[in-house]
Amino acid sequence: MKQVCKGCNNLKWAALGASFCALMSVTTANAVAIAFGGAAVARCTLDVASLTYTCADNATTNIDTIDIGVNYVVTILGDGEMKASTAALGVGSGVHGDLYSASTVALGVNAYVTGNVTALTTVALGAGAYVSRNLWAGTTVAMGERSYVGRNVFAGTTFALGADGYVWLNVDAQTATLGTNAYVHRDLTAMTATLGANAYVNRDITATTVTMGATAYVNRDVTATTATLGANACVNRNLEALTATLGADASVGAMVPLPTTLTLGAGAIIGDGTCRLLRRPRNAFTPIIYERENY
Repeated sequence: MKQVCKGCNNLKWAALGASFCALMSVTTANAVAIAFGGAAVARCTLDVASLTYTCADNATTNIDTIDIGVNYVVTILGDGEMKASTAALGVGSGVHGDLYSASTVALGVNAYVTGNVTALTTVALGAGAYVSRNLWAGTTVAMGERSYVGRNVFAGTTFALGADGYVWLNVDAQTATLGTNAYVHRDLTAMTATLGANAYVNRDITATTVTMGATAYVNRDVTATTATLGANACVNRNLEALTATLGADASVGAMVPLPTTLTLGAGAIIGDGTCRLLRRPRNAFTPIIYERENY
């Protein structure tokens, strides 16, 4: 059996880790509470009509508390990085650039960051919020309904993706939970992975324990110690596990090698070859072919 391992040490996150270490070395004499809500902010200009601040890259530091008001947008010039101790983005607000926090980041409903988000502890995205590039959190990532990340997500402990939310590349966490209709477009790596009803992963899942809810779907391979598939759940290629349980009408393309312990529900199928045809949700990253066929 392939070794099941947690992906926290994956080298793809090395650059983000180095960036964060460099950020933590920055010091200033006094922390400042900075509010982008209509008042003047040092080293920034405000266009009142568009609710847009344009700021130098030294307008904030990694010990400041940042609060961006409802519908306000902050554009960072220079290195394009907004630094904070804690950062809170109000409803519909945005940061044009990267956002780095020495503690926590919270994005309100429909708030957004056009670059990367990095936080030492937690990141929370409200319903409809998004991060256009990578999201890295030292502990927890919690993504609300219909929220999304345009590239990769790393969470040091827990990752939770709300209903109809998505991650366009890979997810790496200790514990990962996908809500109803949520999806990960590439690989999911975790110690424990749970897919809700009709959730799916378009490539591979590697975990110690995998639980797939009713009609959940993995388009390629699942590698685990223990795997449980709910009713009508499907693994399109190979399911490799020591212990496997397939619910009623669940299916897998292959099981090589066969599990030590195998439980099959009524109508479960091994070797069917293909899962049901999916109609993937449409979004900003979706080519037309995704609604026509599995690939």
